[in-house]
Amino acid sequence: MTQAEFHSALQALPLVSVDWVAVDVDGRVLTGWRENAPARHCWFTPGGRIRKGEPWQAALARVAAVELGADDATAQAWAGRARMMLLRRPGRAGRG
Repeated sequence: MTQAEFHSALQALPLVSVDWVAVDVDGRVLTGWRENAPARHCWFTPGGRIRKGEPWQAALARVAAVELGADDATAQAWAGRARMMLLRRPGRAGRG
């Protein structure tokens, strides 16, 4: 798939992603500062896309390992305790 085809698909198809909203015992939320697009110079929560056929818990564990540096056992344990929230991006009616 060419880059142009990929960008066209992104506009036409829903993207499904997982994000960690990690909160400590004092209620503080873990965030990072982005230096790259698309949200350059903004705070963000660690996350990533769910791959085709990948269960959301597996995606959470993968993201925990890559974005947070968790070892496999820790990432799996965190993913097992995670709760799902479904959010829709504004302007993407019918998708979520």
